[in-house]
Amino acid sequence: MILSKVVILNSTECLKSATNFNGKAMKVICSYCRNNMPDKEPLGDDSVSHTMCPECFDYFKKQWDGMPLEKYLDDFQNPIVIMDSNCRIIAANEMAEKLTGKSRREVVGLLGGEAMECAHALLPEGCGKTVHCETCTFRRAINEVVKSGKSKSRIPVKFTQMDRDVNIRISVVLIGELIRIMIED
Repeated sequence: MILSKVVILNSTECLKSATNFNGKAMKVICSYCRNNMPDKEPLGDDSVSHTMCPECFDYFKKQWDGMPLEKYLDDFQNPIVIMDSNCRIIAANEMAEKLTGKSRREVVGLLGGEAMECAHALLPEGCGKTVHCETCTFRRAINEVVKSGKSKSRIPVKFTQMDRDVNIRISVVLIGELIRIMIED
């Protein structure tokens, strides 16, 4: 009969205790990124032990402890906005602040065209309700993803601000009832 004991150790404890049942040292690798941890000499056989490297531990600790959505979004290098099914922004990252020139507090609750200062959103009918909005590539991409449930990547989007035309690419992902928009250009 073989008995096994499971013990959760931090990476330092794992390195100190990385021996197999024959008393020989084992090769130690990160279970997540598969990177080799510092070898513990001598490696007497081909046994392998798994642990978590400090980088992976830091990454997962943020998720285990929970973090505000905005802090999570700030890890993305591109502008990101999270919208509800009505295309109202409920969260944005730091890069989106830089793109729009508005703070997160200013864009939360706005419709996409309002945040991006689309010239048509400034008309009396408002964002999403003008004759121009029927052909809005931004809104159409979001509606297609919501309807199909399938993500779309690098969709060319063109809209007009008061003083210039804007050409960007967006990727749209449906996450439950929320929509994640990543602006790529």
